[in-house]
Amino acid sequence: MFVYTYSMIEWKQLKRRLKAGPVSFSELRERGMSQYDINNLLKAEKLLRVEKGVYQLAEQDYSEYAQAQTASLQMGQPCAVCLISALSHHGLTDNIPNKVWLFVPENRPTAHQNIRAVRSRSPRWDVGIMEEEGFKMTNLERTVIDAFRYKRIVGLSTATEALRRALQGKKTNVNELYDMAKKLKYSKQISPYLEAYI
Repeated sequence: MFVYTYSMIEWKQLKRRLKAGPVSFSELRERGMSQYDINNLLKAEKLLRVEKGVYQLAEQDYSEYAQAQTASLQMGQPCAVCLISALSHHGLTDNIPNKVWLFVPENRPTAHQNIRAVRSRSPRWDVGIMEEEGFKMTNLERTVIDAFRYKRIVGLSTATEALRRALQGKKTNVNELYDMAKKLKYSKQISPYLEAYI
């Protein structure tokens, strides 16, 4: 049995929140939890520190989904899961990312070893970004187009494989991809690749 100042009712409420995914240290403090409470929950193995300043229920697996939530908490908004991490989420690559790939503003620093920051002058937060619980991610069409836009980072073979899987798996179609490319001002560059599937 562990001793802490946090009431059992408050712990049950927090536990319900933790079931949705990791929380930041600041959120724990906002919920009235002291450093003493956090330390006791860690010692009692009810809470697990997954990254600096980010905690989850000890009984939960640290899934790919939870990793995306953690990375987003660490970076703060705006940010969005992208490229290899998004390709993996959408089932468009066999590559398993060892870091969470995130679009971040150009001037945002990061020293987190679990994050692969992709900086952009104009990340277009209003185009092709979907809301997940606890983080944002590029949708399937944007993920495919971004793979070509950032082919120097992910590799042309990864981009063309993602396009093939998306179209042959009927996850999207050429028109939807072309519309997304227009919104991202990349239609001219992607046209030769899309025409191969018309």
